Amino acid sequence: MRHKAAIPRACRSASSKLKSRPAWRRRLVFAGAACLLLAGIGLCIGSKQDRFACGVAVATPELHELGWRTGPAGFSLFYEKGQCYGVPLSERRLALGGCFVQSRTKLQGHDYSALASWPIFIGGLSVLMAFAARDMVAGMRHARDVRLGRCASCGYDLRATPDRCPECGTAVSDPSVAAA
Repeated sequence: MRHKAAIPRACRSASSKLKSRPAWRRRLVFAGAACLLLAGIGLCIGSKQDRFACGVAVATPELHELGWRTGPAGFSLFYEKGQCYGVPLSERRLALGGCFVQSRTKLQGHDYSALASWPIFIGGLSVLMAFAARDMVAGMRHARDVRLGRCASCGYDLRATPDRCPECGTAVSDPSVAAA
């Protein structure tokens, strides 16, 4: 039997993270990521064909405005403070590979915005979808291992030793599952 300190930390923490996430939460995150990806693709197609440009903004009485908008160039997040009309007095812009972040100072306010081109925006949503799918599959494997009587930490077969895993030393929470 190995001592718990001999087990790499990454192996121990992964199983504890999976135990803390219920299956419905993993499915909900996956479904949300899928909806975001499909909505992003739809916005991209509609904006590229100039059929529509959309956005949402929230304004406060103190003249703070926060929101997002889409257009042929891509997906943009913005924050405006004050009345941001007129010619910019100063402008800072950082552009990198189809994305940019800019800050403009105008006579009566400030304007901050970030734009991601459509390929980068859809690529980012695809990465989010991949991580959500990986988490969901890992949770399904974890549930299957526990159901089949394997150790939740290392996957060792616990039919011969239902109380404790001989491979990693983890105590089994429900010995009746391992004995089945």
